[in-house]
Amino acid sequence: MKSERRHELKESELAKELVKTGTYIKNHAGTLALSVVAAVAVLYLIVTLIGRADRARQIEWQHLYEAAWHEHQVPTDRLAALQELSEQSSQDAVAAWANVRAGELALQIVADGWYTLSEIERNARLQEARTAFETVLAEHGDNVQAAGKAHLGLGRLAEYQGNDDEAAARYAAAADLEPRGARLIAAEALERRARLAALPDSVPLATRPATQPAEDEAATQPAGEAATAPSEASTAPAEDEATQPAP
Repeated sequence: MKSERRHELKESELAKELVKTGTYIKNHAGTLALSVVAAVAVLYLIVTLIGRADRARQIEWQHLYEAAWHEHQVPTDRLAALQELSEQSSQDAVAAWANVRAGELALQIVADGWYTLSEIERNARLQEARTAFETVLAEHGDNVQAAGKAHLGLGRLAEYQGNDDEAAARYAAAADLEPRGARLIAAEALERRARLAALPDSVPLATRPATQPAEDEAATQPAGEAATAPSEASTAPAEDEATQPAP
């Protein structure tokens, strides 16, 4: 009898709770519905924002690819796009590689336009390259691949300016990154440093216009060939690659 009585009491309490719950829902139906709608709206907003952020990141990578490797575009336009992306990107990796490619492209513009650029333009491009590479090391030094490329770029720039000691130091710094995963970059750095050590004293590029060929020869030679002064020129040693604009 006692067990039956306890069972009846539990059923009675359960019935009372159900009645209370039903009454509460009935009295607060509007508030509950509004809460559900608000929760759904917040969830939708979160998903939408995440989707937009993902698309924005993808667009940044697409812009980097187009500016860095679409060679059919005007180099100066590509350089300007890379510089803008490096400043405005929300992603460290994109900003790092935009700076790397901006520095490399600035060096390439100097190499390709050695006989057409004025000294002021040439120095300005070299400074743009230095700024880009140094920004990588200062702000994105934990990106091993980008940092290695920055050291290589600064080494090439030092060679352009006839500073072999700085170039060798930069190549050594790039080679030191091998244990952190920059194996190919280290190999290139060691190769450049060995080549540099085997060459005679380099001549700063500022002195190179003295070896400029006749205008008709300069006009018919590709920029890459023109940058390697003809062997007949008496003012520059033949095969002296350290004085040439690196590709």
